Amino acid sequence: MTSTIPLNIYIDQESDGMWLIDDFDEDATKLSHADFIQGDWLFGLSNKDQAWVRLIIERAHGVDAQRSPAQRFTNDQWAFFRQQCRQASAQNGFKIELHAWPERTTPSARAFLYGNAEKAVKDSGVHDIKAMRAYHHERMDSINLMNMMEPRHSTPMAVFDAVDKHKETMNFHLLRLKNHKYPKEHPWVRQCIAALPAIAKALSPEQQELLGISFHKRNGTLNKGFNQSRVLTLWAATHDLDGKTLRDNCGQPVGTRFLKTLMGASPFRQRHCGIHRANIMRDFRKHFIERRIGKVDKTELYSSAHHEEFVQARNDFNREWLKLAKVFRQHEMA
Repeated sequence: MTSTIPLNIYIDQESDGMWLIDDFDEDATKLSHADFIQGDWLFGLSNKDQAWVRLIIERAHGVDAQRSPAQRFTNDQWAFFRQQCRQASAQNGFKIELHAWPERTTPSARAFLYGNAEKAVKDSGVHDIKAMRAYHHERMDSINLMNMMEPRHSTPMAVFDAVDKHKETMNFHLLRLKNHKYPKEHPWVRQCIAALPAIAKALSPEQQELLGISFHKRNGTLNKGFNQSRVLTLWAATHDLDGKTLRDNCGQPVGTRFLKTLMGASPFRQRHCGIHRANIMRDFRKHFIERRIGKVDKTELYSSAHHEEFVQARNDFNREWLKLAKVFRQHEMA
């Protein structure tokens, strides 16, 4: 009977070369960076009686070298490699696809296989590909692979530059605000408090509860207490210090692509981290998920019973904070 599933080949870039391992191999294969990207090895590839081949490489290694210090290949080199995949597909008689593995899933994969999120010394050079394989086999349907063979509308560098510029401002002020318990004389605090009554009316009861916003039971006025780190971070993510909504080069309010890039920072070290990301993607998200599925020990998340619930709650949060940010974006100071 003909197989209807692909042969997955997991790939990772290390300083000494490219490491590959498929669904069945015990040992990994190592190629030099030059030999890998040249792609001649694709023409001798075997699908091992599977329907087609999927090459799966960490997304951080599959973007242009200008955008990420995590890899060394240019867009032109990747374009040539994709062409080699197409030509090898025609010659070999089976399709060869190129997919990007979400790099933020790799620490979870390491934890799943090795029991912690650190690189395993005993598997130096092949730790990531073995972890990716084990985790992918267990969570096949929940890993969002990006098809790199299809043309995509990538985020322009102008967005990354704008994010980097505003991120510096956010980190500088939000860190000091948090350390000084959000003094009311700061522009962002003053602006946010003034705009909060109008913002609160545009929020659903669940969104108000998430942000700690409440109203007086008798007179209906907005109570003074709210979760300052979440509310101020959402305001700072969408406004400049003058209280004006952030705008792009065309004068339009910043959209989803800017917000995702800003709050996700980036998978790469030079753009990663920041108090704004900690406030939203760590503290806020943890609270949101615990409200949905309860407090679950990290080690239990890898059990099938909890993992699907966790993934669903995480996806719900990713949509929810964007909705919240867009509500804040609609309000600005005169």
